[in-house]
Amino acid sequence: DDADWTPAVRQLDEETFAKLAAALGVTPDDFRRNMENLTPLEVLAEQPAPRLVLLGDPGSGKSTLTRRWAGVLAALGQPACRSDWVEDEELAADELLRVFGRWLLPVRVVLSQWAQRLPDAAPGQPAVSAAALTDECWRIWNRTANLSDDAPRLRFLAKFVGKTPTVLLLLDGLDEVTDPARRQSALQAITDFAVTYPHVPVIVTSRVRPYAALQRTGDALDWPTATLDRLTADAITHFVARWHAELIAAHAWEDRQAADRQRYFTTALAEPRRADLREMAGTPLLLTMMVKVN
Repeated sequence: DDADWTPAVRQLDEETFAKLAAALGVTPDDFRRNMENLTPLEVLAEQPAPRLVLLGDPGSGKSTLTRRWAGVLAALGQPACRSDWVEDEELAADELLRVFGRWLLPVRVVLSQWAQRLPDAAPGQPAVSAAALTDECWRIWNRTANLSDDAPRLRFLAKFVGKTPTVLLLLDGLDEVTDPARRQSALQAITDFAVTYPHVPVIVTSRVRPYAALQRTGDALDWPTATLDRLTADAITHFVARWHAELIAAHAWEDRQAADRQRYFTTALAEPRRADLREMAGTPLLLTMMVKVN
């Protein structure tokens, strides 16, 4: 199990690390690169507390990733929804269950929308508490059910407590809270939430540069961070293949048309004079735009 031996391998001295790489038939640099390129969930699993700030450049897939986790967990809660899953979805589900050890109810909060309902942080005023965030979680959850009495709310809030809570909180887009006072209020509530519910897994996303600015001024969360990498060549190839397979599955294109367009696209990426295309393709949003244009 990767989660068992990967941290131990990273702590090896240089000589032992090199011997292990040689035994596996890879160079130490390649081995180290594979050790360092973890998934966000693997990074989260290594933390003493289940909290992580997930950073990325514009278009790197931060919001898409939170939607992906939420969607996979939602489908796991409804087994019939898994009938049309392909291997990618199964792998994502396996990783979620392996990291958390149980099914979790996903609650995804768009921070810019929530912040509009928060009071401004101001000197002399009490800090915004965790209740502001749990209220927002309930508001989001209740939109699907329109529950009016207290019993469902109490059952919902019970999912946050204890050493094995059954909620995953996905807080998307801290950098999009542009008003400093509202952003401070959101950070106060998130910080208090982490103290009040220390065992609830929480992932906050933000662009790299705005969060670095918060770190310089001391206004960032005192949480571990991880940064999304660019897509590798293998990941780009996989994305392009999945994209065209989905067009066939949706009956938007015939098999031959999809194969021709996929071949044209991959040939263009491989051309030595088109390094600009390969550079663009490393960003998920730009790659999506490119296959749409193609």
